Amino acid sequence: MAKIDGASLGYAYHLPSGGCLMRLRNALSQFSDLFSEFNKYIAPAYHHDRCERSVQMRLYSMQKGEFVMVFLAFFCCLGLSVFIGLAGPPITKTSHIKGSSVLEAHNLSLDLMAQGPFPIQSPSITVYRQQLWVIAVMQTDNSDDEVYEKP
Repeated sequence: MAKIDGASLGYAYHLPSGGCLMRLRNALSQFSDLFSEFNKYIAPAYHHDRCERSVQMRLYSMQKGEFVMVFLAFFCCLGLSVFIGLAGPPITKTSHIKGSSVLEAHNLSLDLMAQGPFPIQSPSITVYRQQLWVIAVMQTDNSDDEVYEKP
C-alpha cells in the first residue's frame, strides 16, 4: 500500500507555531471577520437604503387581521400574567409575635419587658426567601395621651 503524502497531493498543511499569543491573535481575527461580515446589516452606511437591513419592520407589511391578532395575543399574555400575579400565592410570609409571649416561653419575668433582648426564632433563609424584615410596634399602657410620662 502506498503512503499518501501531502506533497504528492499538491498541498501541505503545517500547524501554526507561536503558542498562546498566536492562538489569541487568530481568535481575535476570526471574531473581527465575523463582525465585519454582519456590519452592513447592523449599522448601514448613510448612503445605503433601508432595504439592506436584515430585520425589516414586519408591522408595516402585515394585513389588518394579522395586526389585530398580534395585539390581541400580546394583551392576552399581559392579562394572563397580571391574573397569575394577583391570584397567586403571597410573596411575603408574616408572623406576629408578642413580646410577653417570648418572655413567658423563656421563663423570664414580665418586668424585663422594657429592657429586652427578645430571642426570636426567625424562619429559614432559602433561595427564594433571602430577606428578613423585623418590624416592631410599641404599645404602652399610657392612658392620659401624653408622649412622655412624668415621674
